[in-house]
Amino acid sequence: MHSEIGCDRLIILISLHTDVRVVGWPLMASPQSTLALIAVYLLVCYVGPKLMQSRKAWDLKKFIVLYNLALVGLSLYMFLEVRLDWNQSLLND
Repeated sequence: MHSEIGCDRLIILISLHTDVRVVGWPLMASPQSTLALIAVYLLVCYVGPKLMQSRKAWDLKKFIVLYNLALVGLSLYMFLEVRLDWNQSLLND
């Protein structure tokens, strides 16, 4: 009972100091969602290794190579877009 009152007071205290610019953002409306995510993360970190103890590891090499190539392509695209925009702004000045 006493801990429930303390948690409620903590939530009210945090809510009073909430930044109004982030009120509509996901996971920013109240501390409960963040605390729930932390609890799930800790549960997965504790239970996950126990569940995977007797299982064979997956071979993700092909997927990781494909993922890295996609990120290199995305980075190149972003670099070229910024460079072209920068060149255009220099020509217009």
